[in-house]
Amino acid sequence: MKYTLIRSARKTIAIQITPEGEVLVKAPLRAELRQIEGFLASKQSWIDKNAAICKDKTAKKADFSINYNSSLRIFGKTLPIMTDHADKCYLDELGFHLPPRLDEQRIKSQVKQLYGDALKKHLEIRVPELSRAMKLFPTVIRINNARSQWGSCSSNRSISFSWLLVMASPEVVDYVIIHELAHLSQHNHSAKFWSLVEAYCPDYKANRESLRALQLLLSTETW
Repeated sequence: MKYTLIRSARKTIAIQITPEGEVLVKAPLRAELRQIEGFLASKQSWIDKNAAICKDKTAKKADFSINYNSSLRIFGKTLPIMTDHADKCYLDELGFHLPPRLDEQRIKSQVKQLYGDALKKHLEIRVPELSRAMKLFPTVIRINNARSQWGSCSSNRSISFSWLLVMASPEVVDYVIIHELAHLSQHNHSAKFWSLVEAYCPDYKANRESLRALQLLLSTETW
């Protein structure tokens, strides 16, 4: 097996698969080669499986593109990118309307702007509604570029949401809002926290699975 060995002042052997599917082995300074390769052999099936997954994601990212007539997810629906002869960009129930002759980078930039505007309008309605229901009120609502977190709650009671949340269904967006509002009362993921979430989102487990599926899909895209 081809791999890259990295020795350091660590106590155990660990394996890491890069996004390109390459195998990195991290080992203690004095670990013997036969011990390292024995560990690799014991993890062969795990390595093969995860290397294939990483290679597949990398290939899909290379193929990912946004262009006229592409179909995009928004609030649980799929809408096309449409060409208008006007100079302005806008979003309605028919799709994403863009001027003609934009290159792919410009199309992606305009779509992201429309996505951000749509999520902002949605949150401006749903966060106050759910806040009143839960009697939990944030100080500030922000939209950020986070890719590893759908939402977050800070110590100053501000809550933030990833713009990518716009691609989830309204029910899933509600779950994320409720999740972050619940953190204003419970600053952890204790049983009390999940009881509070469940009180306002009985299907939170299903919504959480939907988010995981969307996260997996987004890992193959280059937004």
